[in-house]
Amino acid sequence: MSGLSNLKKKLAEHGFESNEDYEFALRCVLESENPGVRCVHVAGGLGRRKTAFAQALAAALGFQRVLYHDCAQPAAEAPQITLPISTHDEEPDLSQVRAAKPLSAFERVLTEACAFSEAERTVLVLDQLQCTAFAEQIALGRFLKNREWSAGEQGTVSAHPRNLLLILISEAQLYHSLQKASFRVMTDPDPKSFEFRPSDFNLAPSASHLFEALAELFKSLEMGPTQTELQRLFLDLEQRVRTIKQLKIALLGRLEFAAIDRLDAPQSAALLQSVLDALTTLLGVDEVTAEIPAPS
Repeated sequence: MSGLSNLKKKLAEHGFESNEDYEFALRCVLESENPGVRCVHVAGGLGRRKTAFAQALAAALGFQRVLYHDCAQPAAEAPQITLPISTHDEEPDLSQVRAAKPLSAFERVLTEACAFSEAERTVLVLDQLQCTAFAEQIALGRFLKNREWSAGEQGTVSAHPRNLLLILISEAQLYHSLQKASFRVMTDPDPKSFEFRPSDFNLAPSASHLFEALAELFKSLEMGPTQTELQRLFLDLEQRVRTIKQLKIALLGRLEFAAIDRLDAPQSAALLQSVLDALTTLLGVDEVTAEIPAPS
């Protein structure tokens, strides 16, 4: 599938930047033979990061139709069924009344996904799946296997085997049959993925000592900054950062997963100082130990 080339770059363009390359995982899903519905289980401990990944993935793969349903949203109140008013004493004609139970939002979005998939490449994101009733998860498991979904009075609709992709997001463990029928993709950042070099940022080889100091700091903090985050950080380091406090502020401001409690931990002090020392040597400026006074 052409949409898989340069997937990391395309995900970043649509709001999800990561050091991980998900191309192989998606090839396993989209290029393998599957008689049922193709399904990705977006997993990880960072809730809305999973949602961001799902939305960016749908856009990056160029799906023509993107449907999203948040299962945590309260269900809309079912419409009331009004009986026809009779002008005589006879009972009203109940044959005029459709007594069928209206579809829930969950059932409706699956019905729509099946219908759209007949003519368009369609992705359906089911978010916060842990909020659904267990019966709905069982029905969803059957759907992944046989591609058929009950649409109430409309009968049964079928998903196109090549056009529909289902993306599941849950804060709890998936129901067994759902997990077996889906391909799990982990989206938590890898804290060991700092593999950048000065040349990646058009910096001279003399910046290698700064990179080594940053690598040790990020390893201790269990962080894996992305290239865009580092580009912005390096501008701060070059133009503004001259003290430990300023370094902490820049790290917290630029890096999504920087945590103040870890930066303030005693074991981080020496690592932060090493970064500042390497920066001072690289820039060839005198070490500054006092804070820059605020302008009057």
